[in-house]
Amino acid sequence: MNYLLNNLQYHLTKMKRIYVLIFQNIYVLRFLALGNKDLKDIIFQTRSFLAKEGSFIQDSEFSITDYGMSKPIYKKINESIFNFPTYTDIMLYSSHFLQKKKEIKYLEIGTSVLKNYFQMNSYLSNAELIAFDINPITKKYKSLFSDTRSFDEDQGTFYRGKKNNHLTYFRGSVLEASHLKNFNEGVNCKFDIIFSDALHTPEGVMSEFQNIISNNLNEEFILYFDDLDFPGLFDAAKEIFSQIDRVNDKVYFTTFKVYGWIGQHEKMHKNGIISNINFYKTFKKNKLYLPNLRNIKL
Repeated sequence: MNYLLNNLQYHLTKMKRIYVLIFQNIYVLRFLALGNKDLKDIIFQTRSFLAKEGSFIQDSEFSITDYGMSKPIYKKINESIFNFPTYTDIMLYSSHFLQKKKEIKYLEIGTSVLKNYFQMNSYLSNAELIAFDINPITKKYKSLFSDTRSFDEDQGTFYRGKKNNHLTYFRGSVLEASHLKNFNEGVNCKFDIIFSDALHTPEGVMSEFQNIISNNLNEEFILYFDDLDFPGLFDAAKEIFSQIDRVNDKVYFTTFKVYGWIGQHEKMHKNGIISNINFYKTFKKNKLYLPNLRNIKL
């Protein structure tokens, strides 16, 4: 009996993977045929950057610190990505709809090897980009952050530099009160775009919101979430949506599927945008065909 059940489970899992692959291929073909021109231009620029940038992390570094990556992800992190949208491309495209298009202030919580962070840096101009991560800066980018401001060892560290834009890296934990206090005191600004991609737990996401995000959103903002298909994360994001909605006249929550930082080398992620821009209508109006595009209501 166990053999039959295991065999059935194996074939069901295999069929599910085939279904997902077929679905993603249909999406890719549709995007190539009908996709948004502005987004295609962004994709061209980000892929050109990735091709020139090369490897983001070496074996010797990964053996010491995994930077929040599993081994299968690590094996693909430096491989080329096809010209289909990733969350980086969607965030950059979304920035076009901010009234404030210059001097954007961007915060990324959970930067890992800085792959997304430096794609954002390569596209934006006259911007300030701030990274918050628990890991040390990778060897590839360490020399760019030469100006260091240290607190006590248990309170986090700021690293500052410049390449195209003003860059800041804060090494600390989203769950440590002293780190959060010193981050907020050291940054002291309102953000136009915030990307939440650190701890993939409801507790981690709510800690980010309560201690960093809630008081640091600009009047017009984009709050972007990755991996909402992780257990409990969609519900946490919806609670954040509810809390922001209580203090803002018009706020919208849009979800969709899109590729992550290794592109077609893994399945699409459920992503979400909370904003006072209605991206559900905006994407549809501009013929941006994203799978499972949804307008979430309270």
